[in-house]
Amino acid sequence: MAQKIDLNLVEQINKRTGELEWFRIEVKIDNENNSSKIYRRYLVHSVPESLESSLDQWKETFSQIVNPRSRKNSTTAIEENLSQVVDEDDDDGITIDDDNYEEDLPQVVDEDDDDGITIDDDDDEEEAATNSQDEEDTRPNCWESYLNLTTKFNNWLKSERWLKVSDLLTEYLDNSGEISVTIQTDNALLKQLPWQEWEFFQEYEYSKIEIAISPPEYEPPPGWKNIKRHPQVRILVILGDSDNINTDRDSDLLNEVRKYGGNPKFLAQPTLEELKTELTEKKGWNIIFYSGHSKTNKNGQGVLYLNKSDKIGITIDDIEEELKVAIEQGLYLAIFNSCDGLGIANRLAELRFPQSIVMKESIPDKMAIDFLKYFLKSFSRDEALFVAVGKARKGLKKEYNKPDKYPGGHSLPVIVPNPAVPLPTWKSFLSEYQLPLQLRLFGMLGVFGLPLSIICEFGLEKFLWYAKLYPHMIIYPMCAFWAVIWSVCQGWGQIINKYEFKWVIPIVLLISIIVTCIEVTSPNMLLFEVSQSAQSSIKVSAIKGELNSIKEIPLEIVNTRELINEDKIIINKPTLEQALLNYLKLKDNNKITESQVIGFHNFMTLGLNFNTTWKGRKNWVSISRWFYAYTFLLIVFTILIFIVLWGQVQEPRKFFNQNKYMQHLVFSQAMTLLWIPFRLYYVNEPKDLIFNSNNLQGFQPLEPFVFIILFLLFVSTTYNIYKQQKKNWILIIITLVIILLSFIIGAQTQLLSLLFGLNTIDERIWILFFITTGLCIYLFFNYKSSK
Repeated sequence: MAQKIDLNLVEQINKRTGELEWFRIEVKIDNENNSSKIYRRYLVHSVPESLESSLDQWKETFSQIVNPRSRKNSTTAIEENLSQVVDEDDDDGITIDDDNYEEDLPQVVDEDDDDGITIDDDDDEEEAATNSQDEEDTRPNCWESYLNLTTKFNNWLKSERWLKVSDLLTEYLDNSGEISVTIQTDNALLKQLPWQEWEFFQEYEYSKIEIAISPPEYEPPPGWKNIKRHPQVRILVILGDSDNINTDRDSDLLNEVRKYGGNPKFLAQPTLEELKTELTEKKGWNIIFYSGHSKTNKNGQGVLYLNKSDKIGITIDDIEEELKVAIEQGLYLAIFNSCDGLGIANRLAELRFPQSIVMKESIPDKMAIDFLKYFLKSFSRDEALFVAVGKARKGLKKEYNKPDKYPGGHSLPVIVPNPAVPLPTWKSFLSEYQLPLQLRLFGMLGVFGLPLSIICEFGLEKFLWYAKLYPHMIIYPMCAFWAVIWSVCQGWGQIINKYEFKWVIPIVLLISIIVTCIEVTSPNMLLFEVSQSAQSSIKVSAIKGELNSIKEIPLEIVNTRELINEDKIIINKPTLEQALLNYLKLKDNNKITESQVIGFHNFMTLGLNFNTTWKGRKNWVSISRWFYAYTFLLIVFTILIFIVLWGQVQEPRKFFNQNKYMQHLVFSQAMTLLWIPFRLYYVNEPKDLIFNSNNLQGFQPLEPFVFIILFLLFVSTTYNIYKQQKKNWILIIITLVIILLSFIIGAQTQLLSLLFGLNTIDERIWILFFITTGLCIYLFFNYKSSK
């Protein structure tokens, strides 16, 4: 909140007459932005009798137009039915004993008693028609009475003493931000007044303002700082007696917030013991929600009717101990979407309950449902509690505050906060999700598994050679792709509801597996995919086109006479490796002819062709081939998952922290783009050297398309960050530097060869690359933009 206003109204009783004469009002203005605090004290007149009378008149007319199928408390409905029966059947001599009134009510409604009283359906239809006509006649009176109420209310607030309060607010309030106003009082009448209609706030057009009611004395509940946070907002939904009201719609609305991290558990028409058991559940609850019949009795106690057979109802006292346990376990907000809930809120305040929302009077069923709809729409977007209720009230006012509907009904919802504790937001109940350790280990296995397997299987010397031949699959994962995996995991953890990906992730994984299978079964395999003892024989008849050129290979490269006999050619791993080493020496010294080069390329292509040479053979697959397949799968999966993650960036409600999510997304995309120059180097140098790939023809058909998509995603995500954080220039600069380096290095294959390729000057450069990546992570995620 930008500003917080507390108006503490304390009754001042005339000692001589014993009557309420004044209210002492203490005004506190707290500006959170600049930490300034204002405090003043005034005396204002008590509520005029005319205002109190206007309030009673509006309450009476409003209750008359509330539809019989409203969230009216069941006892009131029983009283009305009984009253009608008594009036119509006076001749039966029925009398009601006041002392046993509550006990007799259920018998009158639910079953025929000994006096033979029955309720005829035809009479009900006639009664409903009469009620409908009376309701139409009452609506204009209700509209007039509400206008009269707001006029007299504002006349009281325009009195000389109240004007001092208004002048103070005018001087210090900033109407550009959010404003929360809390009326702190024990006076029952003040709690019922429509404070939202204060003309002062209407005239000054305060855009984000809401008024709450709280007791004047408060303190935090024990253990409130130990609020349990979960990857989801845990909501206990209590669906009480639903006679003549539609609690199914409440359930539907609460189910909708699952996609924003809500986790409601529904308790339909529970017994008292069932409710107690759920309240003390060990995981704890963040929110409890009640929908059903309720009322405030003559003693000021809130009464809830848990099920249809519950004619007496329960009070907060009946679940006091369980509520205390629930508060200690994280319960922070209670919403009672039911009638006449001030008695409930008052008792919760006595228990130092953090925050509650109740209805001050009986409320039509549709209006209660619409309030919940508007409220959840705002609150699940992580808007402040005051703002969410304020927006819901504005929605109700626009829809229902009309002469022919429910004048003044929008003033019924009220927040009853505990000023001693912070106001909650939706995301304040959530903890950022962390991938399980097992999944993170799988990610690291894709990064370091291949290098370690090569070292263990072929030795350190061969590892260094393979790393220079295939830096895109060995050096890049070790030095940069680990940062991609880390950042993707962190970004994934920012998504609140991962349930919506239940089909997407398997589809992406399936596509990645298919692409990987194509890769590992295609020609032009990598040398480390073949085990050191691998050997294969190929019929000469199957390679007649390449045989003559292979025979032209000079003895300095490979002795083809030992490999070729009359009907077959023998291929083994050591021969392939030695041929490549010999070829590099001759090529450097320019001691090889063009025809001999063609023969060498045909020999290497044949020796590293999966379908022609190795498919169906036994014991030729190296352990490193399996790790290579897994690393390649992980890279493809990551590139595809970027498309899925990018599709979520426009909806802030889907994240614990949207800014963090986008930063992790853009960083991981930028680091993935670094794979492009490594891949370009492999295609232009080692692959061309071994197989004569003719530069870009060595790409797989989809690779250029994938690179373009990845680049466009990166640019789009960076632009979204720029829009949200225009002053975070270092973030933009770092990402632009990374992308420029990707293309500069990619275009300079000679430079890459000196750093990571066949002409590497010093392998310690690889460690420096690893350290640089870590430094980029530190700068990227620890820089705080200036405000």
